[in-house]
Amino acid sequence: MGITCLLQISTREKDYIIDTLCLRHILYKLNEVFTKPSILKIFHSGDSDIEWLQRDLGLYVVNMFDTYQAAKVLSYPKLGLSYLLKKFCNVESNKKFQLYDWRISILITSS
Repeated sequence: MGITCLLQISTREKDYIIDTLCLRHILYKLNEVFTKPSILKIFHSGDSDIEWLQRDLGLYVVNMFDTYQAAKVLSYPKLGLSYLLKKFCNVESNKKFQLYDWRISILITSS
């Protein structure tokens, strides 16, 4: 069992990558948004993510849509995020850092 080291959050305007090891003590503030029913939170195959957010960061999610579960219900030939991004957004995803050990990385703040 690991620990949540990195959190990726996007809005319609901006993407954020959060070093949870560094900011763990203040991430509870995200519950204001994460538990707000009027804001839809979109995950892909988020079952484990939900568990880890609760266990590691004390974060809870209300009003969640899971693209993996939707693809499964709709019987798509593939269920992966890469497939869905290509099919619906014409975006090729880069999995270069998917299995990277983020415990040894320090994220640099940029504007």
